[in-house]
Amino acid sequence: EDSGSYNGRPCEAAPAEWSGRRTEYPRDAAIHMLFELQVQRAPNATALVFGETRWSYLELNRAANRLARRLQKLGARRDVPVCVWMERSPEIVLALLAILKAGGTYVPLDPAYPAERRAFTLNDTGAPVILTQAKLSSQDVARDHSALTVLCVDEESFDDESDANLDVAVGTEDLAYIMYTSGSTGAPKGVAVPHRAVVRLVKNTDYAFFTPDETFLQLAPVSFDASTFEIWGALLNGGKLVIMPPGSPPLKEIGSTIRECGVTTLWLTSGLFNAMVDERLNDLRPLRQLLAGGDVLSSTHVAKAFAALPSTRLINGYGPTESTTFACCHTITANDLGGGAIPIGTPIANTTAHILDQKLKQVPTGVTGELCIGGDGLARGYWHRAELTRERFVNDPFSPESDARLYKTGDLARWREDGVIEFLGRADNQIKLRGFRIEPGEIETACRQQPGVRDCAVILRRSRSGEKQLVAYVVSDGSTAALRDALKKSLPDYMLPAALVSLPSLPRTPNGKLDRDALPSPEGANESNGAVRPYLSLQVQLVEIWQELLGTRGIGIRDDFFELGGNSLLALRLLHRAEVVSGKAILPAVFFSDPTIEFLAAELARQANDEAPAVLKVNERGADTPFFYLHGDLFGGGFYSSKLSRALGSERPFYVLPPVHVRTRSHALSIEEMAGEHLQTLRTVRPHGPYVIGGFCLGGIVAYELAQQLAAGGETVEMLLLIDAEPSDRTLRATRLLCELFGHWLGWEEPAQLNQFRRWWLRREQLELWQKADKRTQWRLAFRQLRKLTRKSRSRQEQAASVCTSSPEKRRDVPSTFLWAAAGYRPREYHGPMVVLLSEDLLHRGDHLEEAWTGLAAKASVRSLRGSHLECITAHVDDLAQTIDTCLHQSAEPAFSNGRDTR
Repeated sequence: EDSGSYNGRPCEAAPAEWSGRRTEYPRDAAIHMLFELQVQRAPNATALVFGETRWSYLELNRAANRLARRLQKLGARRDVPVCVWMERSPEIVLALLAILKAGGTYVPLDPAYPAERRAFTLNDTGAPVILTQAKLSSQDVARDHSALTVLCVDEESFDDESDANLDVAVGTEDLAYIMYTSGSTGAPKGVAVPHRAVVRLVKNTDYAFFTPDETFLQLAPVSFDASTFEIWGALLNGGKLVIMPPGSPPLKEIGSTIRECGVTTLWLTSGLFNAMVDERLNDLRPLRQLLAGGDVLSSTHVAKAFAALPSTRLINGYGPTESTTFACCHTITANDLGGGAIPIGTPIANTTAHILDQKLKQVPTGVTGELCIGGDGLARGYWHRAELTRERFVNDPFSPESDARLYKTGDLARWREDGVIEFLGRADNQIKLRGFRIEPGEIETACRQQPGVRDCAVILRRSRSGEKQLVAYVVSDGSTAALRDALKKSLPDYMLPAALVSLPSLPRTPNGKLDRDALPSPEGANESNGAVRPYLSLQVQLVEIWQELLGTRGIGIRDDFFELGGNSLLALRLLHRAEVVSGKAILPAVFFSDPTIEFLAAELARQANDEAPAVLKVNERGADTPFFYLHGDLFGGGFYSSKLSRALGSERPFYVLPPVHVRTRSHALSIEEMAGEHLQTLRTVRPHGPYVIGGFCLGGIVAYELAQQLAAGGETVEMLLLIDAEPSDRTLRATRLLCELFGHWLGWEEPAQLNQFRRWWLRREQLELWQKADKRTQWRLAFRQLRKLTRKSRSRQEQAASVCTSSPEKRRDVPSTFLWAAAGYRPREYHGPMVVLLSEDLLHRGDHLEEAWTGLAAKASVRSLRGSHLECITAHVDDLAQTIDTCLHQSAEPAFSNGRDTR
């Protein structure tokens, strides 16, 4: 075909120089040889940083030499795979380096992978040795692999081996590593990468700076090829490698590590890039170069980062595992911020890129074709998959070298007029998610292998929140819950479908093919049926966060985050936002153990209650009268209080008085005693008035008594604000009365009475029926209950005693103790200004609360609040603050005082 036409139409071909350029780099050197040169150059320079641990280049080299010699004795040599099953740590870098020094090929296994996938890799590679850590080796990795030697790098001693450099003949075409990626046939495929490809990635290249002054962060799993850039980019250039702790570190920890360790070079997947830009943007300021990719970059987040990080070079990186981490890169400029897609740029040095049609002919500028990669970064092929290697790695018709090859990526792209490449998606069904290339066929095969599954289709969809997620549509006789549990045993986390949708049949086109456009949205499948509603303020706040992140409604507090479509990256964003709300940090590993709102709220509240001081100084500034607030949130930690303070404004000093600690008390405190303790605490902050006192729910009852005691002491209380507080509850009082009565008859001590109170209060519907009965029926029911309790009296008394003499954490049930105190409280008449704010729940309940409060306080007024009992302090906290502010500034009542005003 004429060079000036394409498909019979005039066109302009892409200039040859766009396809790539060559630079001089150490083509004949293996990875470990270049590391040893750095050891000679600066032996005492820091190579690895892991928390407080520091390894110099010399220390790392000597340790690797000793381990390499032991590996040689166990069968490691050229092109022999050695598996590495370890968590992120200095020891894993030691293991990789030692394997290369021994002449072997490292095969990283992610500790998070299920046993089936690990077993497949061990069988496929035939590795004679696996390097691991003591904490992992207990999982019996060698089961069913009798010829496999297991070596615990952090437990065994290699001091009897020489620490001198080894003399092993390793060529640049010998294999450095094998990384397993998703396979379309239903089984993973091992990408076999030679030393040359890694060296070309990090030596004398043009897309990033590699110098001894750079500090790289090792964040990617070692089974993900971004780790190749991180580890060898640092160690082959004399730089420093800062290693993050194992697992998925919180966003805050990533940010603090960047700042505290002086990280200058960072790689992030596009999803993690978005999360850091949204949540921890200022933490990225120390970076000199920030590379992101693995998926299409969000132009909105790129623009935000570009504006906030003027000293940071932002780079969009593209490349499949088969081209060794990066094939093309693009340094982002102001011209890229117009709202369109961020290009993937141009081929990096010693790499070629061609955009071809199905006949492997170049397409003109602006025409879509398949992106094909060539040059020194190509993998050798697929381990033990000769046919697949021939299919994907083809002869390069554009190279003068007879053995040159091209890798057919399956990605669609086109040249722009300015010589950069735009990525346009996939030519096949392969999916790219959070940096991983996933073959839907492998997931579909795993589904079809489960009993009862007759058909399956897996696609990538966006949730309502815009997050990409895998959705599996199954035709099955079994439950989706059982199928999900089965998939967890065979697929890694990143390949687990976010949603499983059961269908009677898969939709088909008239010619019998799957009609992907007709597959229904999974949103309905994600929404919980019979979801357990939140009953604590913190749970309400967490539900709102989950709904925003997951883009779904109807979430219950016992729903599994990951079964609703969550993933590890969204979990990091969730935990960061939970920390913003609560001020408490939860490690991802803790959340992963029970990924429900109920557990997360309980864990946050446990931290808050364990650590809570007697007073929290939320805002100490401002000229208005200080507000002392009893949040009354016995389980939720009162985290909503900080938002309430912000909504009230900076001019209102705001102090929180958490519920007094009652677990370890020798007796159950009364409301008067609780208020007395708060009074002592309050005076340490502000010895004399005036004061504004307020409280929510049971905290409101204690606040009422606190105001009484302040007034009795001659202090000025400008305003008492009670939010959804009840002066008396007939059922509650009756429950305590019965417990005291039966306790007197049966000889129960207070702990046994309180224990019975808790049991009866949990069955308070029966007590409400008892209250409504006539006197004769009440006595008959009471004596029937007495006979029953008499039979159980001895065991009940012993049980109550054991509860009260066991460990402090189990001594007293917190809510029961507070309810017991409220049941015994007899509020006295209050003579100061007071506003009672009632939610729609209490106003519409018909308990005449308005009359009850105004009967106790002549100067009381009652106002309504938006929302339910919990919503008024969570979803409508801004409205609550506005109502409080109005009450404080518009009240015409004079301050109540029995004494001095010491403002």
